Amino acid sequence: MRKDAKLLATRENLRVGLVENQRLVKKLKAGKYGARLFPPVSMSSLVLRRYDGVYKVHDITGDDHVTVNFWINKNTIKEVEELHGESYRISELIRQPTFLVFVDFDDPRYSKASF
Repeated sequence: MRKDAKLLATRENLRVGLVENQRLVKKLKAGKYGARLFPPVSMSSLVLRRYDGVYKVHDITGDDHVTVNFWINKNTIKEVEELHGESYRISELIRQPTFLVFVDFDDPRYSKASF
């Protein structure tokens, strides 16, 4: 887990925290966000809060064996995202195909319909 976090250290707006204290994990699971942050049986989960407030949760002990850094990169960006340097770099890291659409945001006919 720490190795994967070090691989993501170049990301400017990403913070990684690791909670190993069992009492704190049980307290977090019993709290008001416990059902959202933890799978029902497991005490081991990855929780990602994206910039738009959406939470993504992954059970580490589950059957799908995906690397931590891939999972974080994949869930950091939305499926449809405005392209800028950081989102392009993340898309390239996870080998996500890119479809470009050019919209004139100054034209009210197109800018309103594109959101």
